[in-house]
Amino acid sequence: PPLFPLFLSLFVFPHGNLPIPIQIFVTIGFLNSVVIILSALVLHKIATIKDQRLNWPAVIFICVSLILLFKTSWSFGGRPETLVRLFFTIGLLISLNIKKSWLLAGMLGVLLGLTAATHVLAPFIFFAFIVLLFSLKFDFWKAIKHILLSLSGGFLTYFVVMQFSPYGI
Repeated sequence: PPLFPLFLSLFVFPHGNLPIPIQIFVTIGFLNSVVIILSALVLHKIATIKDQRLNWPAVIFICVSLILLFKTSWSFGGRPETLVRLFFTIGLLISLNIKKSWLLAGMLGVLLGLTAATHVLAPFIFFAFIVLLFSLKFDFWKAIKHILLSLSGGFLTYFVVMQFSPYGI
């Protein structure tokens, strides 16, 4: 899927002061930093859910989680998993903060489509997250409606992104 190289090409300036490989590595480093910052927000939100105060075990858990996340970001390097992690983290963050269920379903659908345009297997995991989220929130038929909205938004987003790729459809 072409989204990761297309995304990186937005930040490459052929006549810039830095060589293109360094520009790409700086972009990937910035992307990893954004993922770690958003992950810290997600973990803080989970640790303080239902107006709980942040305690030391939670702080230690958050710090260890962020260190592990930082450590794994080294192994992905220039692979599309870097962008997929951003989409997953944004999905977690919006699922914890957005209360309007139809808006949440639409936004998760867009992220699902972006994930499908980035990686081959990741959309299946993201879709499983969507199914689990809505099946825990709603009764069967309402969950099905939200899941179908996310799925159709995902397909639409995927097809739009593919139109901008050199491969087309």
